[in-house]
Amino acid sequence: MYLIYNNCTTNESFKWKDIRWNIEEAHKQRSRMLEDEKRGIRSDKKNGLDPKVLDAALKLSREDLTNKYDRGFLNNLKEVIFA
Repeated sequence: MYLIYNNCTTNESFKWKDIRWNIEEAHKQRSRMLEDEKRGIRSDKKNGLDPKVLDAALKLSREDLTNKYDRGFLNNLKEVIFA
C-alpha cells in the first residue's frame, strides 16, 4: 500500500531518498563553510560532498522535487488495479 500511495517502486524510493539526503547535506555543508569563513577558517573541500554534487544540490530544494506520477492515493490505486 505504501508503494501505491507514493506511486513509486522500492528502487525509485531509494533514489529519491538519496537525492533528498544529498540536498540536505549540501545545505548543511554550505552553512558550515559560511560559518567557517566568518571565523576566518578556510574549509577543507575534501570533506563532505563532491563539489559538483554540492553545486547541483544547492540549486535545488526539497520542494523542487516532485514525483510527476504521484496522483494521490485513490488515483494511484485505480491505476494499479485497472491498468
